[in-house]
Amino acid sequence: MRNFFAFAMFFVLAGTLAYSQTCTISGAGTIVWNPLTTPTCQEGGVTTATATTLIIPVGVILDFDDSGDTWTGTRFDIFGELLITADVTINSSIVVKSGGLVTLSKKLSLGTSPSDPTGCNYVVSINTGGLVDVGNTGTDRLYICGSFIMKGNGACENCGGTNSGTCAYTGIPYCEPAGGFAGPLGYSKDGYDASLPIKLLSFTAYKNLKKISLSWSTSSEINFDFFEIDKSTDGKAFHSIAKVKGHGTTNELNEYSLDDEKPYIGKNYYRLKSVDFDGFTEYFKVVLVDFDGKKNFSIYPNPSDGVTFTTETNFTPKSRAFVAVYSAIGSEIARYEVSGDVSTLTLPVKLESGVYFAKYISVDFTSSTQVLVK
Repeated sequence: MRNFFAFAMFFVLAGTLAYSQTCTISGAGTIVWNPLTTPTCQEGGVTTATATTLIIPVGVILDFDDSGDTWTGTRFDIFGELLITADVTINSSIVVKSGGLVTLSKKLSLGTSPSDPTGCNYVVSINTGGLVDVGNTGTDRLYICGSFIMKGNGACENCGGTNSGTCAYTGIPYCEPAGGFAGPLGYSKDGYDASLPIKLLSFTAYKNLKKISLSWSTSSEINFDFFEIDKSTDGKAFHSIAKVKGHGTTNELNEYSLDDEKPYIGKNYYRLKSVDFDGFTEYFKVVLVDFDGKKNFSIYPNPSDGVTFTTETNFTPKSRAFVAVYSAIGSEIARYEVSGDVSTLTLPVKLESGVYFAKYISVDFTSSTQVLVK
């Protein structure tokens, strides 16, 4: 979520006005927001009124200086500075990029109140290197959906003396930490939320007869690319098993699901990893499912190149285990000791094209499978 610009554009062929979904403010220095003559966009035209994403580039200070100033969209990306010098309402989420600054000299409301549900999914996401400065005063500063989130000093929440702005929200606004609210931080109407800009509502897993089904949901996504699902047998060493595409930027409920067709016998740990369009990653909670199914042994790739192949089981052997490779007439070609659930084996000689067999051998489990060499 740091350096992604979504320049998705469409044009209306009426007059000379071009409308775009993304508007990057054109100019330099301080630009005063005027609802009647909104700033021009680098994409062309005076199009901020129809943009869904508004971008303040480096070197630009956009000043909302009148109580009548407002803007409605999906997201406000800030690489330069957003300056609030009057009590205003902005109906969108705000993402403060690395090097970006939001200075709140007056009250900023994202949405109005819980009676207006459109404003209750707005969030403030402060990336690493981004900053929100509310000033060292006791006056009100940031509201989200009617909830008082940030304040300079006075009657405010200092998070047990740490003044970190990362404790549970009690309805009392967070006191500004020394140097301002510096990222990475995220806030919703419910206060500090470490999972922003991906707001994860749930992540569950349950076993079926032959597989484990995973499901999860989000209530907001900002500049989001995809989820990566990681798996482990011990909850420590994880490996990726799948990727699921995200929805980019949305404040709507999104539900996801995935079936693990090859669960391990015993404990299966699953972890969600989110990846933004710029490669920024976040990890979410781990879930555990104990699976009691039938033991399996397989070889891949199959067909093989006759030089290397990988063996896989859905369990970890508890005693010494071996994999032997045989010719079609039953002559043993090679034998390997294996210790984990996945092993990559290299044959002593390249096998000629044809049909071979691989056999898994241990005290409590034996299984054979056919291997085709191209």
